[in-house]
Amino acid sequence: MSVLERISCHNFIEVEGYAYFSGWFYNGFFKVEIETGKTTFLGWFEEEKVFQWNIHKEIFLRDDKIYMCPWRGRYLHIWNLADQTLCSVEIRKKEECSFSVNEICLGESSIFFLPDHEDSPIRKMDLESLRVMDLEKEENIQGKYLSESKDVFPESRLIETWGIEYADRFFWRKISGIWYAFLPLGHHMLRYTEGADKLEMKELVVVNREVLEEYLSKIRLELFTEKVVAEDMINIQELLDDMKTKEICRTGVFRSGGNIGETLWKCVEG
Repeated sequence: MSVLERISCHNFIEVEGYAYFSGWFYNGFFKVEIETGKTTFLGWFEEEKVFQWNIHKEIFLRDDKIYMCPWRGRYLHIWNLADQTLCSVEIRKKEECSFSVNEICLGESSIFFLPDHEDSPIRKMDLESLRVMDLEKEENIQGKYLSESKDVFPESRLIETWGIEYADRFFWRKISGIWYAFLPLGHHMLRYTEGADKLEMKELVVVNREVLEEYLSKIRLELFTEKVVAEDMINIQELLDDMKTKEICRTGVFRSGGNIGETLWKCVEG
C-alpha cells in the first residue's frame, strides 16, 4: 500500500459522533463518522507542502473550535465548527531553520510551543488575539502538557498480538466506554470494547472520493516535480495515469524534449 492510500492520524478529536484529524502521511484534513466509518475529505492546509508528513500531532477542542498544533509544520490551524472555516497562525517563520515542536502546553489563555532543540525559541500564542511571541525563559510557561493528558489504552498486549506498526506513535480516545484509534498503515478505524478481549477494524469509506482523488493527483505531481518519488510514497501506475490525463503534461516538466519514461526513471533512482 502506498503512502497516499493511507488515511490515519497521530491523534483526533471527537465532536458529536465525528472524529476530526490532520493526516499523518500527507497534508489532508478529514472527518470520520465513528459509527459507520464514513469519511469526508475536508481539504488541506494550504500554507504547508501537500506531501508533508507529520504536519500536526497534538489536537484539542476549545470554545467550539478545533486546534491542530504544529509538529513538523509551520502553522497552527483552527477549524471553526460553527461556520466550517479554517484559519491559520504562523508559528515558525519560513526563513527560520527547520525545527519540530516537541511539546504543547495549554494554559488558560495561551498556548506554548516548545521546540525539540535548545537553539530554537519557545513560542507563546494568545488564544484571544492569536498573537505569537517568543519567550526567553521556560519557567514562564504555565498550563498542562498535552502529551501528559491523554487516555491510556488498557490493553497494550492486543496491539502486540496484532503486530500493529507505529503503535507508539498514535493515541486512543475513549468515547462512551469504547476505545477508538486509526490504523497507521492503512485506512481503517480500530475499535475496542473493554472486556471483549479483541480489536475490531472498520474500513474508512470516503464519501467524496472524487474530490480526494483529484487532490491526490496534485500530490503525485508535486512529488514528481520535487523528485520525491518512491514505491512506498506513490503508486507508479497512478502517476503514469496522471501524466496521461492530468495537468502534469502541461506543467513544463517535459518541455525540454526529454522522454517521460527516462525522466520518471531518473526520479525513481533518486
